Amino acid sequence: MLRATRARATQGISPVTVADAWANWALHLAMAPGRQAELALSAANMAARFGLWLPGAVAGEPHQPPAAAPSHDPHFADADWKQFPFNAIAQMHLMAEDWWQNAVQQVPGLTHDHAAKVGFMMRQLIDVFAPTNIPWLNPVILRRSLAEGGFNVLRGIRNLAEDAERALSGRPPAGAEAFQPGRDVAVTPGRVIYRNDLMELIQYAPTTGTVHTEPVLIVPAWIMKFYILDLTPESSLVRWLVARGHTVFMISWKNPDASDRDVSLDDYRR
Repeated sequence: MLRATRARATQGISPVTVADAWANWALHLAMAPGRQAELALSAANMAARFGLWLPGAVAGEPHQPPAAAPSHDPHFADADWKQFPFNAIAQMHLMAEDWWQNAVQQVPGLTHDHAAKVGFMMRQLIDVFAPTNIPWLNPVILRRSLAEGGFNVLRGIRNLAEDAERALSGRPPAGAEAFQPGRDVAVTPGRVIYRNDLMELIQYAPTTGTVHTEPVLIVPAWIMKFYILDLTPESSLVRWLVARGHTVFMISWKNPDASDRDVSLDDYRR
């Protein structure tokens, strides 16, 4: 019961595994003075480049910034991020992001598994503390707040309170009722051919004249619902496979919590 309660509080993430990865990285970095010197030199170099760029940024002179956002990153796409002081804030964040991502790489003795875990968690932390997520540092939010007289902030607080109330009462997120399996998602025709206490097995028949001899069995991760691969006709892997002559079998894991159980597959798999 204690482990189940802890897993519910941490959303299934093991705090021991997380602490082990961070401790491994910190200890190996502490015992690598050469790597520490490289990181210190990198930080000094970034600070120098930022210091040389800053006066031009304040004066509004177009200079090449010391750090550039990735082409696929839309966070700083708004034109206001190119104006002082928001351009300086964005540059500090991008340089800090580069430095911390570099800090978890090439640490002597750190295993690839631990480096990958720490690198992933570092990216999440950097995103959480990005200036785009801080209202008083984000020019887009400031502009919207001024235009709406702060009512956007009140709506956000109301949405936060509703999300908290739903989480505490065990209700699904707002809007989830618009995505009912069998009606809005998981609409590829199929039928349950086997069930036990752990799972239900769905079979989808091919829609072509000729059929491949070997079927396809899809085993979703336990944290996913089976219909993650059959959301809409345009994005459904299942529909794509049956349209090309494959017989598809899909496992649907049962939810052990009866109070949060999905509707039985028989209710919409006729």
